[in-house]
Amino acid sequence: MKKIYFRADGNSQIGLGHVIRSLALVDMLKEEFDCHFIIQNPFPDLVIQILSVCNGIIKLSTSPINEVEAKSIVDTYLTKEDIIILDGYQFKTPYQKVLKNYGCKVICIDDIYSYHFVADAIINHAGGMKKSNYSAETYTRFYLGLKYALLRPPFLKAAQSIRTTIEQSNTFICLGGADPANDTLNILEKCEEKSPNGIYYVIVGSANPHKKALFNFEKKTKLTIKFLFNLSATEMVAVMKKCGQAITSPSTISFEYLCTGGQLFLKKIAANQKDVYKYLTQSKIAYPLKDFFLNKSFKSRAPVIDGKQKRRFLNLVNNLFIKFEKAKTVHCDLYYNWANDPETRKQSLHSDPIPIETHINWFKKKLKEEHTIMLLGMLDQTPIGQVRLEINPQEGLINYSVAPNFRGRGVGAVLLQQTIFYVIENNISIRKLIGFIKGGNLASLHIFRKLEFQEEVTTKDQKTLHRFELLIEEVVKNKRF
Repeated sequence: MKKIYFRADGNSQIGLGHVIRSLALVDMLKEEFDCHFIIQNPFPDLVIQILSVCNGIIKLSTSPINEVEAKSIVDTYLTKEDIIILDGYQFKTPYQKVLKNYGCKVICIDDIYSYHFVADAIINHAGGMKKSNYSAETYTRFYLGLKYALLRPPFLKAAQSIRTTIEQSNTFICLGGADPANDTLNILEKCEEKSPNGIYYVIVGSANPHKKALFNFEKKTKLTIKFLFNLSATEMVAVMKKCGQAITSPSTISFEYLCTGGQLFLKKIAANQKDVYKYLTQSKIAYPLKDFFLNKSFKSRAPVIDGKQKRRFLNLVNNLFIKFEKAKTVHCDLYYNWANDPETRKQSLHSDPIPIETHINWFKKKLKEEHTIMLLGMLDQTPIGQVRLEINPQEGLINYSVAPNFRGRGVGAVLLQQTIFYVIENNISIRKLIGFIKGGNLASLHIFRKLEFQEEVTTKDQKTLHRFELLIEEVVKNKRF
């Protein structure tokens, strides 16, 4: 089982957001990967929380987060076969370079895009993000938006169910694990003036330093308050479902509440929350906190989180391990079986079954041709698809297919993206890549469009074809992936 190391910190100063969303990702990956957490000086409750989902924890002493720490992690824990996932604003370019130069895969969870990234992948679950927000390497892949919301399994399950009843008068309040400015108390004081009805379910994080002030307020207020501590994700979902409205920070907790329904109001408490706040409020998915006190009704919204994040993240991580090797004579039967798969034949330009003799002669010929490159996509030792490049003086014609049992896992996009990198890294002297896709092949059409190929609709043998073209110099110049 491959190892993944998660590097994030949490305390009363910076809050627990980085740790919580990293642990959400652990929960989605732990069935297929051996997950370990690296953290500086965690407090005891946080250690318990981490070990409830991770196979191990590595406790670092407090020290600057720089290349020295990265080198120490490389020398002590990592192998070149591992993945390390960084979640925090101090894991800047030099830190990432130490890990990448060593040879392991690097994923960054980021929402401030304030420095250059050399990571293999970037995850930013704030809505409205674009690749152009980032400075990154050509090979870096981007996983942006609510499709990649970092949520624990009970919330993903809640997102896939329909909420039938809502107790509109109850209010859920959570401003993160630390709430350094005690905004929770300020909100409760205003609620006492403006909206005193119902029960206020207030989540107090384990890093919150203001518990005494909150308890003193509870003794004298007219509000009905239930302070809740150290809730599991399942318990959190149950509480959220009791509340028809919520006040949260525009962070992971806001996405969690969106999985359960009700009206969401946002209080921004940190600079890094500006993008989530802007997207959710401008999209009318949530509303500014001031609107909570206006006593007006709000339109119900359509679900914005589909609960399918686990499959997406498993595909994301597995796809980082996909590598090319040159096809060989021994792969002839494998290619034959893939080529004659019913779905492959259906989407091919010529749909008739291929006789075995015809295939064998064709395969041997292609292996010998200097202008043909036949690449086999491998995940560990398992073949998962193929790419063939027919090289002409100025262009490379792409033919690709995905193994039947790997369809629907994002493999096609990875194979095509890896082909682009292969051409660049091996200095293959072509100006552009070309692909022809049948009109009904929706999966391949989506992949070429996603990778920003230029598209032109044409016809061949009275069939609708989509011609896709990508200029290699534009990829290199603009670092488009």
